[in-house]
Amino acid sequence: MITQLKNLDKLMRKLKRLRLILNFLKYQIREFLPSTVYEFLSSILIKSRENIYKEKFKSFGALNPELTFYVIRRRPPGWGFFSNLFYVLQGISYAEKNNYVPVVDMENYWMGELSSLKEINGQMNAWCYFFNQVSNYELMEVYNSKNVILSDASRIHGGTEWITNRNTNLITSPKLLKEVGNLVSKYITLNEITSKYVTDLKSSLEWSKAGTLGIFIRGSVYFTELEFLNSAMPSLDYFIFQVKNKIKTTPISRAYICTEDFRVYDILRRELDNIDIIPNLRFGSELTIEEWEKTQELTKIAGLKKMGYERTKIYLAECLLLSDCAYFIGTFSNATSFIFATASSRNIASWLVVSDRVIEIKPSV
Repeated sequence: MITQLKNLDKLMRKLKRLRLILNFLKYQIREFLPSTVYEFLSSILIKSRENIYKEKFKSFGALNPELTFYVIRRRPPGWGFFSNLFYVLQGISYAEKNNYVPVVDMENYWMGELSSLKEINGQMNAWCYFFNQVSNYELMEVYNSKNVILSDASRIHGGTEWITNRNTNLITSPKLLKEVGNLVSKYITLNEITSKYVTDLKSSLEWSKAGTLGIFIRGSVYFTELEFLNSAMPSLDYFIFQVKNKIKTTPISRAYICTEDFRVYDILRRELDNIDIIPNLRFGSELTIEEWEKTQELTKIAGLKKMGYERTKIYLAECLLLSDCAYFIGTFSNATSFIFATASSRNIASWLVVSDRVIEIKPSV
């Protein structure tokens, strides 16, 4: 019996490997084909793909008959790390309300920014590159269990649409921020490798919350034609003015600047020359704009940057640092929504800068 189970496990691993290779090739092809050709080919399969990713009940085996598992999956390629994180939170919220056991599957569903053909941190599940599984059950056990619901991979139903976070309502609602913060605190934990990475970073930076201002700004929107919530984005000059105003009126002595665009980072660090700027995790002190531009590799899909594991690890670490500052100011994004939600329970003074005003974010109660 043991030998049979081992052989079955080997077969399942080979099938998963084959699926990963096929997904990898698919999105590599997408990068090189003209958009019109790819869209034509996709349209042929669109109906069958719609059915594949609808919510459905499955019975894979006899294990755990007393439980109903809710597999949180997102339709590939699942662009956007924090967009995916909020999708997971949406699934967790839905599972809680229905007394299901949530589990995240980013192993059998290709995540374009992260998924790899080789193990990362001993994992093939892209979620577990950084986090522990959201329940005490692994995918192998779930996919041998009696009652399994595969989530809708495009939109999870159940009245939790607010958590998809397409506008600023989440950030400006203390009630919703508290709900997100509670879900994160209860279910989202760093794995041992990621936790050590963040701890070591804080040590190397001599991190201190006191007197530190965290700054987050979506930089690429000022230089590229990305689809974004226009009413939520301030001009760069207006954002800098508001940052300077907070520095004048609060006991801030240093700042950490988080942005994906070195051009914006360079402008900000020059404008804020009256306080200490904490060394940036992405950009070296001697980096030039010309050197940075040579390193930028964008996908054909909405001009998004190819992140990968290492860049995403730094991005996540930056956001965790920002949620551990005495003060935080930022523009709207999924990342800042996460920061506001995790920071609100720590009594961090926080402000959201939109196109025409600054909104003070009230701590959750």
